Amino acid sequence: FIKYFPNAIASVAHHSWVGNQQHHPDKPIHWDMDKSADELDALMRHILEEEWEAVAWRALANLERKLTGKCTYENQEK
Repeated sequence: FIKYFPNAIASVAHHSWVGNQQHHPDKPIHWDMDKSADELDALMRHILEEEWEAVAWRALANLERKLTGKCTYENQEK
């Protein structure tokens, strides 16, 4: 994975660091999963704004929630 996308991974990692500095400047880098759970809405907004690092971050966040059973939208009616 890293060999396929070294520049993209580095860019998304930097995006994570910037976000951590914005939301938790006094703490080590971490994902506060309770702070924002609107991955799909935010992902679409970032696509429309062509913010590709944020798109990748939100897609990975959504996948992590799906794989760990922490999706907040799974049981919502359509």
